[in-house]
Amino acid sequence: MTIAIVFDHRGRTPKGHVGPVELRITNHRKSTYINTGIRVKKSELFNGEIINHPNSDQLNRLLSAYAKRALQLAAEAVEAGETVDPKSIRFRLTTAEKKHAYDNDFFLWAEKQVPILNIRESTKRNYEQLLSVWQRYGHMMAWKDFTPEGIIEFDQWLRKRTKKIGEKRILAGEQPQRISDAAVYNYHRRLKALANRAIALGLLEQNPYVRMKGIIPTGEKNAAGITYLTLQEAKAIESIHPQQGTTMQKARDLFVFQMHTGISYADTQTFSLDDYKLINGRYVSIAHRNKSGTLYITQLTSQCKEIIQRNGGRLPVLCIHEYDKRLKTLGIAAGISKPLHSHLARHTFATLMLAAGASIENVQRMLGHSSITMTQRYAKVLPENVIKDFEKAAEKLWPSQEKEK
Repeated sequence: MTIAIVFDHRGRTPKGHVGPVELRITNHRKSTYINTGIRVKKSELFNGEIINHPNSDQLNRLLSAYAKRALQLAAEAVEAGETVDPKSIRFRLTTAEKKHAYDNDFFLWAEKQVPILNIRESTKRNYEQLLSVWQRYGHMMAWKDFTPEGIIEFDQWLRKRTKKIGEKRILAGEQPQRISDAAVYNYHRRLKALANRAIALGLLEQNPYVRMKGIIPTGEKNAAGITYLTLQEAKAIESIHPQQGTTMQKARDLFVFQMHTGISYADTQTFSLDDYKLINGRYVSIAHRNKSGTLYITQLTSQCKEIIQRNGGRLPVLCIHEYDKRLKTLGIAAGISKPLHSHLARHTFATLMLAAGASIENVQRMLGHSSITMTQRYAKVLPENVIKDFEKAAEKLWPSQEKEK
């Protein structure tokens, strides 16, 4: 029997994206594959070892343990006079053995998995937050308790919780703010992803979330939940020029850059002028978003060029908490009552572009939305655009139609 560590034997992973690392067990020309649950880029796997990865040592130890255990199971089969069947080895390796290792403890398994997930650090912190909330809940810790009924009880507990609003003190008679539907749904989304990982490793037969479609509100953002700056408010932000080199100046420049390009905060932190090419006298970038890998197109305005020049050919680097903190002060200085936050710049870019007549399909590409449905939310907050388009169409179709006086 031979064992090899391979990358996505089905070849379904797009070039440059992370894909599954698998264990291939072969005996007498019969092979089977085991998804190890580890995901890396193809370039990060060389001769069966993970290289150029921040957790390469830990991941290689896991792969080595997988291979060693598979060989041990094959040796046990030979000693017992059994046929060494790759599928049998696969079954034993991915079911009872792993369940015993975690003593039927779903939470303990999840706690061990999060540190080795091949995801961005910001996303990993979201999973760590789920673990923290789950631990405070104190139930549904065992595999046997992870059922639709258990999930519903967890959901009900989540919706009774309130969130802390910074260091703001709740005044007498003031109602504490509940966790939003969107926030609760994100906890479920991450728990569902962990369950899918457990299925891939043979720890679960079925994800209970499959039977709960439509039961848990998604908390999707709608037009009423989108806040954006008007053109006048955006210009008020631009007119503020904090002292050069201060954190406030960095926050102001980042926010203005986002308003002019629609680029997300995560993508500003990996910004490089080398990604832009001069096309028809303008600097244009066609790249992929850090978060989703979706293609998006940005173009630098003159204000963007000034910001880059002022910051030594790059964009300021600020942690998200410091950024949002400074933005609140910036909003007050500009006389804006709306609470400023990093994503508000992206909302502003989208709504201003649509208001100026840009097509929704092009705005989708500028933002790097994977679905046009996400972009359509911004169109809903601009009813005047719908009215104008209707009037234009009505004048062509029914020229005799007159406006109400």
